Amino acid sequence: MNESDSNNFCHFGIPEIDGHHHELIKMINRLAKSANSGTVDKEMGRVLIRLVDYTKNHFIAEEKLMQSIEYPDLDIHKKMHREFNNEIVAILKRIRNDEELDVFDLMNFLRDWLLNHVHNEDAKIAEVFAARKKALTIETK
Repeated sequence: MNESDSNNFCHFGIPEIDGHHHELIKMINRLAKSANSGTVDKEMGRVLIRLVDYTKNHFIAEEKLMQSIEYPDLDIHKKMHREFNNEIVAILKRIRNDEELDVFDLMNFLRDWLLNHVHNEDAKIAEVFAARKKALTIETK
């Protein structure tokens, strides 16, 4: 996904979350670039460790936002986050154990999960956020 596509794709009007999504796409693009340049062995572990750390912070921020707007599917969404983190940790273990890993399968998994999650799940958060924001604006007038 290129930079302009990711800007449009990630923009929900929640600056912190939008920025996180953009950064996650940059990480996946970095992995793709390393795969295409033949430096994937050196880069994959670093990108995945950064991805685990970054998603942990992103998920915390997103879950706090969901709590603050009383998002109705918070528990389901948190479960999706845990499952994603568990999958990435399992992939890291495979790398540490020198198990064979197809980098293109990994990139497809990361890209597909992120695109699906942001487009289908996080978009719902943005809708609730916008509705709550609108309700607050009306209440304060």
